[in-house]
Amino acid sequence: GNYMKPLYITVHNTANTAKGANAASHASFVKRSSTGVSWHYTVDDSVIYQHLPLNENGWHAGDGRGTGNMKSIGIEICEN
Repeated sequence: GNYMKPLYITVHNTANTAKGANAASHASFVKRSSTGVSWHYTVDDSVIYQHLPLNENGWHAGDGRGTGNMKSIGIEICEN
């Protein structure tokens, strides 16, 4: 819920090789109230899900309130 003026794009690979670990399954994961991470987009080979508005920070970079989380758009690319 923190306002953000993005300056960067952070791209991660989900590193999830499980069968069915596509964008839909990761979208379901990030929506859970118990999930402690968030990002803006999840991408697989056929679909993209947007989870956060681009002016709100996510918790995807592992740097707390550093520039990775507070100044970058987070994109997760599905490995499987």
